Amino acid sequence: MLWKSVRLAFKQCQGPTELLGYARYHDDFSFTLVTGYDNRQSLKMHRKRFKAYLRGLSRACNFEQRTPLLGTAACNAFRYEGGTRNCSNRRLAITKQGRFALVPQFAKPGDVCCVFLGMVTPFVLRPREIQIGHKSTYYHLVGEAYVHGVMSGELVNGLHEKDIEKKEVTLI
Repeated sequence: MLWKSVRLAFKQCQGPTELLGYARYHDDFSFTLVTGYDNRQSLKMHRKRFKAYLRGLSRACNFEQRTPLLGTAACNAFRYEGGTRNCSNRRLAITKQGRFALVPQFAKPGDVCCVFLGMVTPFVLRPREIQIGHKSTYYHLVGEAYVHGVMSGELVNGLHEKDIEKKEVTLI
């Protein structure tokens, strides 16, 4: 159910001009749910664990076939599920650029994700227009986020790209 909602939201996303290849899209989604935790494993192992996890969920939701996973499949599903602990008190989001993100539970559409220079963790900010002499945009800090594809300095390395907006912000 969540996967279908994510696919629909991604198709409606304004940012990307083309859809990611299915495998990469699927991988980005599955890595986001575990906040990249499985990244130390091979991509093949990560996919194997995610597939076992999905099979386990499917079996748990299928009232006619309640047989549990056994052996290696159960172990893989359990390991993947353990990685999802960082989803607690978080919401799944898709940025305008089409990146999957885990954001604070209080985040809402219209909030922005940013990485402050000198920091590695992305943050969610809420814009707030305030009239002090002239109208200016200030920001409230909503909280930290996991944004797949920007957790290892990729944004700093790509500061010259068009879809990365650079600006000074004032937090209130």
